[in-house]
Amino acid sequence: MLEYKSPTALEAPVMHTYLVETIDREGPFGAKEAGQGPLLPVIPAVANAIYNALHVRIDEIPITPEKVLKALNDREKRVGPKSVPAYTFPPLIKADVPQAWKGK
Repeated sequence: MLEYKSPTALEAPVMHTYLVETIDREGPFGAKEAGQGPLLPVIPAVANAIYNALHVRIDEIPITPEKVLKALNDREKRVGPKSVPAYTFPPLIKADVPQAWKGK
């Protein structure tokens, strides 16, 4: 990983920007995330790569060498949190989508 070259703007494809104005109470001024979404599967992919290579499951980040060694030394125990915290999701926002956006 120390010698891995991260992609830069020179390797990025041509992108087109479309501004869509909406009223969304969840974000400031109706803002929504647009860039972090593709980053979400990276950490689970690394955890699955470790599992495929070593057959030990690590489900807590950061994945450190110490956690990998701990998992290798005791394959019967789970390395990571013992449970998932309770969380109440906010109610869904149901908005009418303009007919033009439906592609019909």
